[in-house]
Amino acid sequence: MIKHNRDWFSITLSQLPLLFGLLACSATMAKSVKTADQAMDLVMTSVEKNRLLNIPKACVFLMENGSTDVYWGIDVRENHTENCGGDPDTAPRLMSYEVNKKTGKLCTDSIKWAEQLNADDPYDFSCRPIK
Repeated sequence: MIKHNRDWFSITLSQLPLLFGLLACSATMAKSVKTADQAMDLVMTSVEKNRLLNIPKACVFLMENGSTDVYWGIDVRENHTENCGGDPDTAPRLMSYEVNKKTGKLCTDSIKWAEQLNADDPYDFSCRPIK
């Protein structure tokens, strides 16, 4: 019998296979990302949560780029409007994300994120895991 106290659980050895089965099941139930729009929602949430922008959110847009069978490729780009400034004929890439289609896990090549992680070379454009 699994006993629960407010701060701890108690299980017997015979219950370990059940516990590991439940853990494995929850790991396989990761949320898949079926559309580019879903991927873009995850990316924008991550960008905001991790404070990766040095410009207003209204001055960026997301664009699908380089998707494969395994992941969605999403670019975060500058949006040069009258309010945001810049050449309206350009849209410089600020960072890119990869969103795993099966698990929803993210990685980014953001220099700002690499600096927050104290990466040896934040400018190497490695895709580093992020939430």
